[in-house]
Order: sequence, then C-alpha cells, then structure tokens
Amino acid sequence: MSLSISLLEAILNSSRDGILIVDFEQKISEYNQRFLELWNIDKLHAQGLKPRQLVDIVIDQVVDPDYALAVIEATKRDPMGKKSDVVHLKSRRVIEVHSKPLLIAGKVTGRIWFYRDISADVRKKLTEEARTETMTAIAMGAPLQTILDLIIRGVERVNPDMLCSVLLLDRSEKHLMSASAPSLPTFYSQAINGIAIGPEVGCCGRAAYTKSRVIVDNILDHPLWTPYRTLAAAAGVGSCWSEPILDPDQKIMGTFAIYHAQPHSPSESDIVTITEAAHVAAIAIQRKRAEEEIISQERRFRSVFEGSNDAIILATKDGSFDCNRRAWEMFEIFGKEDFMNCNLMSMAPPFQPNGLDSSAAAQYHLMQGYQEGNHQYEWMFRTRNGRDFPAEVILRSFQFDGQRVLQFTIRDISDRKLAEQAINLQREKLVAASKLSSLGEMAGGVAHEVNNPLAIIIGQACRIRRRLERGVLDPIKLDQDLENIEATAHRIAKIIKGLCSFSRNSENDPMEVKHLKQIVDETLELCQEKIRNHSIQLMLSVDPDIQLQCRPGQIAQIIMNLLSNAYDATIGLSEKWIRLEAFSHANWVSIIVTDSGKGIEPSIRDKIMQPFFTTKEVGRGTGLGLSICRGISEDHGGSLYYDTRAEHTSFVVNLPLFQGRQETHRTRELHDHSNQLQA
Repeated sequence: MSLSISLLEAILNSSRDGILIVDFEQKISEYNQRFLELWNIDKLHAQGLKPRQLVDIVIDQVVDPDYALAVIEATKRDPMGKKSDVVHLKSRRVIEVHSKPLLIAGKVTGRIWFYRDISADVRKKLTEEARTETMTAIAMGAPLQTILDLIIRGVERVNPDMLCSVLLLDRSEKHLMSASAPSLPTFYSQAINGIAIGPEVGCCGRAAYTKSRVIVDNILDHPLWTPYRTLAAAAGVGSCWSEPILDPDQKIMGTFAIYHAQPHSPSESDIVTITEAAHVAAIAIQRKRAEEEIISQERRFRSVFEGSNDAIILATKDGSFDCNRRAWEMFEIFGKEDFMNCNLMSMAPPFQPNGLDSSAAAQYHLMQGYQEGNHQYEWMFRTRNGRDFPAEVILRSFQFDGQRVLQFTIRDISDRKLAEQAINLQREKLVAASKLSSLGEMAGGVAHEVNNPLAIIIGQACRIRRRLERGVLDPIKLDQDLENIEATAHRIAKIIKGLCSFSRNSENDPMEVKHLKQIVDETLELCQEKIRNHSIQLMLSVDPDIQLQCRPGQIAQIIMNLLSNAYDATIGLSEKWIRLEAFSHANWVSIIVTDSGKGIEPSIRDKIMQPFFTTKEVGRGTGLGLSICRGISEDHGGSLYYDTRAEHTSFVVNLPLFQGRQETHRTRELHDHSNQLQA
C-alpha cells in the first residue's frame, strides 16, 4: 500500500500542471509541488490548511477576485460538470484552470483541479498579433506615426508595466525629436523633444551617440540623468533602457526607449523585446524614408520632365504614351492629347539634308536604338505648320513594366546651326588670313621663283629677236631657245598652280586619294627658293609610295605653316637647317618637320597650340598657324604635337594611312609572318 502512495506522489509531482484534489467534505486530500509553485505557497505552510484558507490565498493573487469566487461556486452547484477558464494574476501571469469530478470505484468522491501557467503562450500570441498588425500597417503604407504607435502599444500590451517612446534623429543628425510616446506624459515628451545627442545626454542621447544599448536601472542615482532627474520624477519613471535604431548601413536613425515606474533591471526576455522593437521600428522608418524618397524623386523627375527645354517623348511599339509640354509646343501642336495621336517619325520632310529618304532613315535609327540601347543622331523635323527645324535626337531603349520603351529626347538646334555657320565662316576667314600670312612671309621666295624664269624667257626672246633682225636664224638654235622658253613657262605655271591651290578655300573639298610626295613637292615650289636664298639647308626624306585620303590643300597648309615656322626659327642661327621627313608605320603616316633650333621653352609649350599665341614680333604671323594645323589634323582623324623628346625643335603630324595602303601593309605583314612560320 505504501508503494502505491509513493508512486502516486511521484506521478503528481512530475506533472507540468498544478494539481489539487478536494473531497465532497471540502477537505484537501492531495496536491502536488507544481500547485504550490504556481500559487507561491510554502510547502510547510500548506500542511493543515483548510480549503477556505487555500481559497483566500488564491483569490488574493488574482486580478478579479469576484469572478474567481463565482467560478468556484459554480462547481459546487454542479459537482458533476467540467469547467475550464483563464485567470489573470496580479503578477502579470496567466493561469489556465480546468476542473472535473473525481471518480473512485465508479463513484464521485470529490473534484480535481488542474492549473497551468500559460503566460509564455499568451505573451507569444500577443507578440505575434502585435507584430502582424504592425507589419500589415507597414505593408499597407500607413503613416509612420501610426506604425510607431502600433509598435509601442504592442510592446506595452505584452508588457503592461512598460512605457515606451521613439525618438528620431533630425536632418542635422545632431538632435532627437519625439516621434511617438502614447503612454508617457505629454509634458515629458515635449521636454525631451530636440535633445542633442552626446555621451552624457541621458539614455537616448548616449545610445544615439554611441550606437549601442544603454541601460539605466535606477534613474535617481545615475549620472546620465542628473540634468533630467526632476523631469523623470515628475513623469513618474524610475528606470530607462534605450536601444539605437540603425539602418542596414549601421547609420543611426533614432532610439527606442523603455521606461518603468520603479527601478528595474532587464531580463533576457526584456532585452529580446527592446531589440526586436527597435528592429521593427528600423524597418518602418527605412520603408517610409524609401517611400518618401521615391515620391520625392518622382516629383523631381516630373518637375525636370515638364520643365525641360527639350522635348521628351516615351513610346512603345504601340505608340506614344507620355510626353512633356515642350514636345507638343515644339511641333506646334496645341495639346498633349492631340500630340499623342501623331506619329513622331512621320513629322519630317520627305528627305533629310543628306539626301536620305526620311522614312527609311527613321527605321534605321529606330533599329539602332533598339539594338544599342542608346543612339544619338541629328534629324530634320517638320512641324504641323510646315516649318522645318534641325534637331538633335537621343534615343534610349529600356525595359519598363514588362515591355520595351523608347525615350526620345529632342533638342531644337536651329540656333546652334546658325552659330556653327557663323563660326565656320569666321574660321574660313581665319584660315584665309593664316594662308595669306604664310604667303606673305614667303613672298620674297615666290617672287624670286617667278622672276628668275621670267628673266630667262625675256632673255631668250630678245636673243631670237636680234637673230631675226640680222637674218641669221639657225633652226636648231631656235628650236633649243623655244624649248627653254616653253620649259620655263611650265615652271611658272607650276608655281602659279601651287599658289592657286594653296590660297583657295579647301574647307569643303571632298576627300581624295593623293600621294604625299606630290603634295610636298607642290608646297616646296612656293617656299624652297626663299629657304635656299637664306643659306638654310633643306633636307627631304619622303617615302614616294605613301598615299593619303585627304583634302590636299589642307595638308599643304600644314606643311607650309610648319616650314614657315622652321624658317623663322633658324634664320638667325649660325647653324641653319630644316629637315622634312615622312614615313608610314602600322596604320599611320608621320610627317616630321625639324629645325636646328634647340627647342621651345617649357614655360610656353602648353600655349603654342592656342589660337593667337605667337612668339614672333608684332606684324609677323597671326598666332593661328599651329592652332589651325592641329584642327586640320584632327579633322582628318589624326593629331599634331610638339615632340618634347627631340634634341632639336620638332613637330609631328600623324595622319591615317590610306585604307588601300593599310591592306598592303597588312598583306605584307601576313606574308612575312607566313615565311617565318615556314622557316
């Protein structure tokens, strides 16, 4: 029998529920250890307690004593019934209660009560409900104030002894502003609104400054709260814990604080609570800031979109779906809706300025836009009123909302074209002035080149006349004299041709293929006599096979200007020479003009290519030569530079080798490579 009793006690004490057995005579027949723990009853004190005394101990701990007594009385009136209920204790615990009749040998002899602490389950349920409610509000785009209030009320509902607040960092990132504190006194929230962050400024100021949790379990004796102790006492708070609210980049956004009326230290679950609350607050703040940034960006985009001086049109394969005001104004169409019904690519003259059919060219540009994603071109449009205007079009292609979108950005460049025409006209004048300057500097040599053959012609003509007067004409000698006159006349014609070719405007000449040696020879006809007359040695080394696709007159101008500069640089030197060499390498042709000078001073090297900069005395040169030569070189796809590594003054012109010549070089390289492999 004693074994059975011991076994029964072991079973009762191993149960997770508190168990109490009462017989019909209202005597306590049995209870287990868990029952005593749930109701905070000392085991020794429990011995000998009468049922009424036990009821008083239990009733004294519940939040609603009248309701608890009513439950007990109901079991007396219905001893055979089963009862279940939930009881809330003053200690914030929640006890689930079940009771049923006690049957022994088929007879009801009393009642058995089961008590289970479901505080953790209730807390978990309330926490999940609060989290769900908050996350739903975030997903639905509720105002930040509403979301922060939900977070705080959720924490306070699970932990009724807590008072919470959220402070947000202002734009200056130096002060904390009150954002939500529904359970704290209004005067307290107003008093801490705008506090500066810092290592000694309360819990929240320090948490924001250090980006770490701050725990003050007793406000009355903590130095952080010295300036705010009176305020805390008036608000009825005795402890404060503050958790920094950080964004994904660990940048401070604000703080989440938990207060208690009395001094209080956090438990492990309290730390979890404040950490999770700060995390959810961070999600809400980050989400709202992202939404605000999107709205702000949309407003900025719309402002730029509508305020742009360029026409902006968005279209799909089905047609345009959006445009700014400038679009329909540019095409002289009064109204966005009317413009959206127009075909943009049809708003053009039949042919473009380059002679291409507008319809075919439009299809080409559309294809390029689709393939490249970013395509820029010039186009001639025609307004509804029939006015043509040139435009620069930037065509972008991108995916949006599951379909391909084309963005046309159209800029009216009528003014720019007029300005370009004026600039080109001025440029032509400057080029002409530079040419005249070069010719003027070489005038002495040109005059000598012409005077010498003229003297020969005159001399030969006089000799023929004298022989004719004497009647002693010798046919053989006459033929020789006439050949001299003819050859000399051809020489003069060649010089005149060179002058005409050099002096004419070659800006709009078509590109043609020409041997570089021929261009050099024609240019030298104009200047070599002057160079020779001043005892300047001219050395030439030009590959006769080099061909250029160029405007010959412009290449001649480069050579003339470089030779003219070399002449001016050497005229006063004891050692006077000029070397002109030209050779090909890879896909390039290099023309190098070097003189016996010792180079250009480093202080002015960066200026020599600038327009109107010259080192010559007033009246000699325009300061445009090198600037114009560089422009011509770049227009031909090449370059002009001063060689700082050369021992003497040296300028290098690099120009693309004619494509046919490039193929010859490539074929030769492949042939050489093949021979090397065979060897």
